[in-house]
Amino acid sequence: RLLAEAEENALHDTDTSELEDRREEYDFSGTAFTEIVLADYDNNTVVSTKNGVIPKNSTLDVGRISSNATLNDNVKMIFGDEYAVLSVYDISIQADGTEVQPDGTVEIGLPIPKQLKSAVVYMIYVGEDGTIQKLETRRDGQMAYAKTDHFSCYALVGADLSDHNTF
Repeated sequence: RLLAEAEENALHDTDTSELEDRREEYDFSGTAFTEIVLADYDNNTVVSTKNGVIPKNSTLDVGRISSNATLNDNVKMIFGDEYAVLSVYDISIQADGTEVQPDGTVEIGLPIPKQLKSAVVYMIYVGEDGTIQKLETRRDGQMAYAKTDHFSCYALVGADLSDHNTF
């Protein structure tokens, strides 16, 4: 009985400050559109648009995928050796079990890693053949936003942290 009481007291003393910080960090209130906002909390991504651009019963489907050598080489060629692919997402919208494309402009929001709190980041469109297109990117807190007219693979590009030592 004493053990059960100790376990129960330990549960009440659980520190949730890190959980609260995580929720605050990926605040989706900075979206350009407010009529329709679809969020994927597992990947901290968001899509927003105006009414009529996507079906009202739409759901956001986001998969995080791995970068590859071709993509990394293309990023370095366009942005420079100091830049790298930070994350890649396959973003789609489902309506009644069918993948749909928008009938107009949507804005995609991707999370910016904590290490790049003040750094410049860019969002890019990634073609099926590995070609990339730099998108006009804006930042709101720890989110990067870009507008597009289709769903596909998008990546976040920023400072290459892989060669930096931490002390």
